[in-house]
Amino acid sequence: MYPEFIFGETFIWTTTVTMEAFAGFQKFRGRNERTDPPAICNGECEITLQGEIDESVEPSEEGKREINWLIENQHDVVSSALDALFKEYESIRDEYGEYYREDTGLELPDIDAPEELKQLVGDIEIVVHRRVSGERPYIGILANCAWEREHGLGWLMLGNEVRIITDVQMAMADYVVDGDAKKIK
Repeated sequence: MYPEFIFGETFIWTTTVTMEAFAGFQKFRGRNERTDPPAICNGECEITLQGEIDESVEPSEEGKREINWLIENQHDVVSSALDALFKEYESIRDEYGEYYREDTGLELPDIDAPEELKQLVGDIEIVVHRRVSGERPYIGILANCAWEREHGLGWLMLGNEVRIITDVQMAMADYVVDGDAKKIK
């Protein structure tokens, strides 16, 4: 069974799915960090089918299968994404700590486990790219994060394998997916 899709204002097919693995991330939108208490995501994510831009044509069966793959493998996808980010966090903290402190008056915290990154990352959106390698879809996970408010945080995943940790724009760009796919061949 596939989730229900709508053709949005930005001329793309989207759906909203609640996935347990995405619960616990932050909700930053509309929140003043200095005064508003943190809000926690219940796992609800908007998913976009990249490249499916014709309102008169229903989302492809392939796109629906890729979303089902994500739903079925959500725990592995989130675990891999957080593990990879955890390995980079120390350098992120060194690079962005000063800017974060100037912006918020707070320090980026020390963390001991990948799951703790959910306290610093949120507003998750997912882009399912049209390209598939083997049985694994390319997935862009787009997020806001505490340390990079302008460009956000993005993971480009091939199935549950992190290919790139980057910003939001790069994780959703078709040319980045195409370039990565050429490296695999």
